[in-house]
Amino acid sequence: MASNKNLPHVNQGEPQYGTARDPAVTSTVQSKNPHHATRRNGLRQAAGYTLLETLITLSLLTTLAVASVTIINSLTQEGIESAHGRQSRRDIHRIANFLRDDAARTTITNTGTLAWPVTLPHDSSQTVYDWNEADSTLTRTETAGEQTTQTERFLLPKGSEPQMNTADALLTLQVTLTGGNMSWIIEGMMKQGESEQ
Repeated sequence: MASNKNLPHVNQGEPQYGTARDPAVTSTVQSKNPHHATRRNGLRQAAGYTLLETLITLSLLTTLAVASVTIINSLTQEGIESAHGRQSRRDIHRIANFLRDDAARTTITNTGTLAWPVTLPHDSSQTVYDWNEADSTLTRTETAGEQTTQTERFLLPKGSEPQMNTADALLTLQVTLTGGNMSWIIEGMMKQGESEQ
């Protein structure tokens, strides 16, 4: 029987592969990811932004910021003016109630246009109306002797020109609005008495 000493040892049932030096194996290992080196170089080149891209981004952000601030300021100013208008319309009704009550307690004084501050004398007290053009407010202060009994502050539309006058036992407050095309007029009947000339 022939000897098997010179035959290579082969395990039954196990597939045989080439060694690391086998060209087939080397080819297989190298071809697993043929674009690996190319992708690494591409990633290295794509990292970061160019100066031009950075400048364009900053320019767009600046434009958006300026536009946002402008819009916010516009909305805020419109809101303030709208609130001022609503408050002044409410206050003109309050002025009407106070003025008519004050006129009914006031004896007729000098006729004609009255200069600010306007003092309306009553039997045991007096009421002073004063116009502050800087903040568009009309202030009503009632005093009895040296004591202030009541103070009211009324907001009028910006740019308005209030004027108070007396004629024929009638006390009139005319508020000329901005532009001069419209006026609010409040009238109150005064007590009949001896007029001062």
